[in-house]
Amino acid sequence: MALSIALIVEIVSEMAMGGEGIGGTIIAQMRFADSPGVFSGIVAIAIVGSVLVKAMELIRRRLLVWHPETTR
Repeated sequence: MALSIALIVEIVSEMAMGGEGIGGTIIAQMRFADSPGVFSGIVAIAIVGSVLVKAMELIRRRLLVWHPETTR
């Protein structure tokens, strides 16, 4: 749960501060009415989010071998 909140906070802070990351790029594309650029940023956020969630799941299974949730 904290991973998804951290990703949201990171993207929103980039949007607010005008950084060079995905959030800043989306804001810049919005200013120029570049819809494909905005949607590509949204897709990039979705891909990064799913990769991070999957990686965290693998790490959790590796570290918490004793936990009943990891026996699936």
